Amino acid sequence: MKVVGALQRWNTDDLVAIIGPRKASRAECMAAYSLARKCAEKGKIVVSGLAEGIDTYAHRGALDGGGQTIAILSTSIDEKTFPSFNQQLAEDIKEKGSLIHLFELSSRAADKKFGKIKHEKPRYILRLLERDIYLAHICPTIIAVSNKKITGGTRWGINYGLKFKNSVWHYNEQGKPIDLNYSKVKVDWKMELQNLL
Repeated sequence: MKVVGALQRWNTDDLVAIIGPRKASRAECMAAYSLARKCAEKGKIVVSGLAEGIDTYAHRGALDGGGQTIAILSTSIDEKTFPSFNQQLAEDIKEKGSLIHLFELSSRAADKKFGKIKHEKPRYILRLLERDIYLAHICPTIIAVSNKKITGGTRWGINYGLKFKNSVWHYNEQGKPIDLNYSKVKVDWKMELQNLL
């Protein structure tokens, strides 16, 4: 794992994850932005995954609120920023916060060195899930912003947040909390990142 940026140490209690769908509506994105900005103004450090949609607006809201933000990435330090259109955002985050590169090797290099993972999904897709699980591991508070049923990586983050006994919230575009009674993950994913959890 490699941490890049001005923020190298932090108090775990200050970490608030704000996550949600990549294909979010404008209203959902603005709710995430507003929530992240308020968190930053209260001295919290906003954590997300630099993805399109909610993640992008959460990072930007924290920065615009004069605060710090951490992006947890599924890529190694020698890979290009993903998604590529967030390259400038990644540079802005490094100035006041940090980028956490969970993996030393790119997916391709890891496949070459260790062999392909025996799974229906390729390594680079599984690394996106591992990013969400790691986020749930380090953040005592997790907020998912969405008007719909939560699926994909966000659901992994929420379910593992519950597994790790974190405070987990689901907000709609009006910022109202919704209780969906998510069930805990029953089977653990045998992660590439065993040593981090």
